[in-house]
Amino acid sequence: VAMTTDEKRITLVDHQQAEKLRGGDFICPACREPVRIKNGQVMPAHFAHIGPACDVDSEGESTIHLRGKQWLMQLGQLLGYAVTLEVYYPEIRQRADVVWEKPDRKLILEFQCSPLEAKRLKERTKGYAHLGLEVIWILGPRYYSQRPGSMQAKFLRWDTQHGITCGIATGKAF
Repeated sequence: VAMTTDEKRITLVDHQQAEKLRGGDFICPACREPVRIKNGQVMPAHFAHIGPACDVDSEGESTIHLRGKQWLMQLGQLLGYAVTLEVYYPEIRQRADVVWEKPDRKLILEFQCSPLEAKRLKERTKGYAHLGLEVIWILGPRYYSQRPGSMQAKFLRWDTQHGITCGIATGKAF
């Protein structure tokens, strides 16, 4: 996700769109520094900083993470949500992977593919809560195990409607 110099938000959804936009001037929504389109054959099309990445940047994302966010975007749209990728919240200096919105509800979806320490998980979850936002952590394939343990346990959540839940995506859908 990037912005044009006139503040229009751009979400790359495929290689064809990226090719049409190539050569345009884009900036990072968080740090306002220049970014460029990367449109190779291996990874999904995405934006990357031209210089050093900012401290809230999500560069270095794996193919599965990029595709997973696209899949969550499409799923949200099918479920009737307005969907935005990579929303930056400056008050807490965090960038949400995916935001699903309806008039009465806003959900933050974090698709966690890389290891995340329990302390950082707690900080990020509290940051969203501070803004009154509900966050759902969806674990990527790295977290899948026939014998879940502490790596998955820190993501368990409880609510009265569903009991204990933990969402793990195998990556087969995307």
